[in-house]
Amino acid sequence: MTITNEFYYDEIVGRLIKENVVVKEFILIASKDTIIKRLDKRKDSTMWAYEQVNRCINTFKNNFNGHKINTDDIEINDVVENILKLL
Repeated sequence: MTITNEFYYDEIVGRLIKENVVVKEFILIASKDTIIKRLDKRKDSTMWAYEQVNRCINTFKNNFNGHKINTDDIEINDVVENILKLL
């Protein structure tokens, strides 16, 4: 799940934490160029998705704490391996 709104984040994740649910946070980051290339490959990408790129990059860079994994130059299996190592 991707949450970029801090209010919703606090509402969802904050409540889980308050209820003693173990929450593991992983933030998959990539450069703007990589994100645009990935959106270009999708058949269902909308203009709205492209318009959100800068906002999302800045939000995850500045507002959320979690294990950040740069996905620019790695494949999906590598992302999974990185996450498994952190569990």
